[in-house]
Formats: sequence, structure tokens, C-alpha cells
Amino acid sequence: MDMGPRVILEAMAAGLPILADPWGGAVDRVTSECGWLLSKADQIELIKNVTAEELKRKGEAARERARAEFRPERWIEVLT
Repeated sequence: MDMGPRVILEAMAAGLPILADPWGGAVDRVTSECGWLLSKADQIELIKNVTAEELKRKGEAARERARAEFRPERWIEVLT
């Protein structure tokens, strides 16, 4: 289980919306504003029906969340 999924943070920083399973570190990273936490069956339905506008909106929100919440300096501040 990946409790700190770097690939999710990298995608968010690149302005990509996130589609992930609802477990592990994804739950702590992905909000409804920047992506989806769905079962595999629900992911298939989303992919069939999602619009370009929704992808763009969630991607922009993902980038802003990555910038605001997941800076290494912030983690150091929390730990010290």
C-alpha cells in the first residue's frame, strides 16, 4: 500500500485531475475539487461521461492544492 503516493502529487502539480481508488494515501491527497476517489467500476463510468470542462476545472484545483498543501517546507514546519 502506498501511503504517500508521489505520482498523485506529481500529477496534481502538473495540473492534472486525479482518478484514484479510495484507499491508502490517495484518500489524504485527493479532494472532490481536484479529482475522484472511486471504485474500478465507478471509474469506468466516469471515464465514459466526464467532460473536458470538468477535467480542466479539477486539474486547475489540483494544481492549486498541490502548491498550497504539499510543499516540502510545510511538512518540515509541521514536524518541527
